[in-house]
Amino acid sequence: MGNNSTTPQDICRPIPPSSDVFSSDIVNAWGAGGVIVLLIPGILTLISIGIYAEEIYYVMLKSNSKPLRNALLWILSTFPAIMTIALIGMFVPRAVVEVGFMYNIYVAYAIYKYYYLIIVFAGGTKPFVEKSCVKEIGMNAVPCPCLVCLPPIRNSVRVIEIVKWLILQYVVITPLCGAIAVILRADGKYYKVNEVSPSVYLSLFSAISTLLCIYGIKLLFKFTVVIEGMEDTHAIRGKTACIQLTSFIVGFEALIFNIIAQSSTITSSYFKYFLSGSLDVITTDGQRTFNDKSCCMMTSPLRWIIPVDPA
Repeated sequence: MGNNSTTPQDICRPIPPSSDVFSSDIVNAWGAGGVIVLLIPGILTLISIGIYAEEIYYVMLKSNSKPLRNALLWILSTFPAIMTIALIGMFVPRAVVEVGFMYNIYVAYAIYKYYYLIIVFAGGTKPFVEKSCVKEIGMNAVPCPCLVCLPPIRNSVRVIEIVKWLILQYVVITPLCGAIAVILRADGKYYKVNEVSPSVYLSLFSAISTLLCIYGIKLLFKFTVVIEGMEDTHAIRGKTACIQLTSFIVGFEALIFNIIAQSSTITSSYFKYFLSGSLDVITTDGQRTFNDKSCCMMTSPLRWIIPVDPA
């Protein structure tokens, strides 16, 4: 490369770096700033765990119902669990698909626990139906506001079963997509170069499942607020908003980044060819002087770039 008229600046790593190489790259590139960057997520995670410890103490002190305590503690642990698992993925870039699979399972079960929590607040499925069937609700709930043409419905055992399955399917499909992703990644087929990657299809199925789940949660909320005193006593509106936002972020994160990666939308110098599936040397004039599309096995939508000294 030293004989080229242009000087290579960056080269794509065939695979994401190991944890020690990644940390070393950050520190070498940014110095003290790199250390701070690596410390901030860890500090925030510790703060989240500390808050959760205080929540455990409060719930154990105030609640005498074991089913209620279990549901509350599982839901409240969602955020520290996601942050802890994501922190592992940040320091071990090669495990990004596996850690995504882990927190998808956790979030999926936590969302189902939210359904169970609402039923517990109402005293059980039968009391919930009896208390919430006094008023009709519209079916044009987010994320399906276009369903204004459908007639309003009253709650019933059959309707609440449908709502339950709208939420429960997320518990099944999201981990299933994650398991398939882990298998395809291990076989080197999760990302492809000249066609739409399986990662895009899997993230699309997961996103559709997420929309159905959000719709089920919204219908559950609309039935719940019909019950007198439920909102004032348990602040259902805020809880529902948090659960919907969490499920949306988890469900659409992979799809958004896969679409960005597939379309090569990011054009900065370090990520210009992050989905090309090739080992590229990018020269000062922006040209790729080496291209071997068979040598790069991707494990993340983002490419890992090795700085190369001028030669």
